[in-house]
Amino acid sequence: MDAEALADAEAVGGAEAVVDGLTRNWSGRLDEIPLAPAVGEVIEVVPVVSRRGHGWLLLSAEGTIAWCDRDFGAYRPLAKSRVPDLDDPEPRFGFRPGRRLHVDPTGRFAAVVLDGGSRGQVLDLAGGRVTMELSADDDNPETVPFSLALAEHRGRPVVIHRTAWNRLDVSDPATGALLTARESPRDGDSEHHLDYFHGALLVSPDGERVLDSGWVWHPVGVPAVWELARWLAEDPYESEDGPSRVDVCNREYAWNAPMTWIDAHTVALSGGGEPKLPDVAVYDVTRTGRHHGVDWCAEVTRFDGPRGALFSDGWHLFSADGSGLDVWNPGTGEQLGRIDGISPTAYDPATGDFVQLLTGGVRRWRCR
Repeated sequence: MDAEALADAEAVGGAEAVVDGLTRNWSGRLDEIPLAPAVGEVIEVVPVVSRRGHGWLLLSAEGTIAWCDRDFGAYRPLAKSRVPDLDDPEPRFGFRPGRRLHVDPTGRFAAVVLDGGSRGQVLDLAGGRVTMELSADDDNPETVPFSLALAEHRGRPVVIHRTAWNRLDVSDPATGALLTARESPRDGDSEHHLDYFHGALLVSPDGERVLDSGWVWHPVGVPAVWELARWLAEDPYESEDGPSRVDVCNREYAWNAPMTWIDAHTVALSGGGEPKLPDVAVYDVTRTGRHHGVDWCAEVTRFDGPRGALFSDGWHLFSADGSGLDVWNPGTGEQLGRIDGISPTAYDPATGDFVQLLTGGVRRWRCR
């Protein structure tokens, strides 16, 4: 997806035309749905696809991971995490510290980790057992979310997780078996030594690439991208210095600002309110250009307007500023619509459902 293609798509048709996925018709339905008392206090909600179809995973304050259907009617506890919360969960570095829930693309495994901490667990949702205890070192963990993502490789789930401030590994979530064995790059004398604090991880929609919002001293955000298949099949050092690894850009102090994949090769990065940066910049991670003597990813566009969390359905960019949900054309920066009354923290691109947690329930906006 490039700026010209997006602009051409948006220019065709009337106010309610749909062209190559782009639309100006943002009518939908906003619902407030109470949750059953048995659910308890919910602190996280993420979309999941399982044998029951599309639904949601909920993480309660007590650590219970439960499945709900798409309409939050049916409810079934699946597992319980014992990861303790942080003693001091106050935001200090541009993200919300505390427990975070992740789920693998097959819906079989989930992970609960401490953003801003160094502990976590992987759980098998089919039987409820803990399959991995996750641990990273204590070198500045409060500055970043716990680096973790669940993905698929050759049809099998894998878990990407931080094992040191400057090291990521990939393991089998069913057994905990390490899939990226190598000499530790933590040693400064190693040719693969990486002077980089890993941050939040996002896997591309096609499962081929990993986006890392890490930073380098003192502190400068330098998001990086590399290929998952090369890492697992060819070079265990791919996340350190492999040929597919490329730095996306320089984001000064905004290393924990929101980010999202738009499609398999395009990412949108927020400036996080940093005055030297645009509100959003969009990059093609498959193309690079030389800027001030450094190779960065090719910039597609940059524009002001989006605030807060970022989401995408593969064509549009959504931003949640705390009071509503705005819709943007990521190729031109044009605002396409706004949905008032919801500030979602979760989005299911397969169903078009946005969800915001409320006390005792959820607010959901369904666009189709």
